[in-house]
Amino acid sequence: MALRPAPPGVAALREHFQHASLLPYFPPLPSQPSREEYLDAFAIRDQIAQLFLGEQPFFERPTPLDQGRREVEELCRLVIKEGVDQRALMATKSDSRLDRLSSLRKSIDSSERDSERWELMKRPFCRLFLDNYAAPMLFGFVQKSAYYMAEARHHNPQSHVSPEIWLGFEHWQSLDPYTKARVVRRAKAYYAMEKTASELAARRRLSAAASSATAGQLFSNTCAKRTMQDYVRRVALRMAKACLSNPRNASPIVWIGFERWQELDPYTKARVVLIAKKYSEAIESVYQQRVLSGTISPPRPRSAEEAPAAGKR
Repeated sequence: MALRPAPPGVAALREHFQHASLLPYFPPLPSQPSREEYLDAFAIRDQIAQLFLGEQPFFERPTPLDQGRREVEELCRLVIKEGVDQRALMATKSDSRLDRLSSLRKSIDSSERDSERWELMKRPFCRLFLDNYAAPMLFGFVQKSAYYMAEARHHNPQSHVSPEIWLGFEHWQSLDPYTKARVVRRAKAYYAMEKTASELAARRRLSAAASSATAGQLFSNTCAKRTMQDYVRRVALRMAKACLSNPRNASPIVWIGFERWQELDPYTKARVVLIAKKYSEAIESVYQQRVLSGTISPPRPRSAEEAPAAGKR
């Protein structure tokens, strides 16, 4: 089976997992599975078949639809039907009689090592991993996931590595269909996780860019610019007063933003304003709590005589 060119990081992962085994992650189906183990295996088998079915299948349909894809989709429909029939059969049997249904187990994890090829051809799930159209697609997806993971780890040593995917990729040719199915399912989960992370990162970048653009428009307005600078100044001075009694009340961002306001770009100024607002609200909350608890007294209202006359400056 042809391999894509190996990206950076493959050699490192190969060395890291050279003595590792897939068995602890994906143990084989027991020789006499329980009802729950059968039902779990049927669910995994159905999930693999569904990758090729539906209006928008995970593995996209070619246009125009070729004969190879038609045959694979028919094979997958047989997998789904077999699951429905086997579940119905199991519903009529007690747990103690399930071990007599050897055909159930063989329909899940048979391989060419323990069966004649003509026997395998009667088992649609096993045939799927031998099919000239489906088998390369399933392996190709696992390989793509393994290579993506290796390259990500090469650039960022903290990035996630799935032993199941890597060992499944490395030992693919020796795996039975049921283990291959679990490797594919794990690779699909990894793909979904990475896709979600990528989309979130893209949204954050767009949000930052939009915020920067909005901030730029806002700070080009002279009135708004002076109002916000004055607000940060007032919060910073209030903070300086609070720090006389408790230096831990300081917010370095607010003070540095106040001191270096003219040097800041619009986006950073906007962030300083927001942090100053949070700081001011926190200080006000503490003040109100201390007033309510009687720790400090509220300021005495000015009398009419003390108040400045209206219109005077």
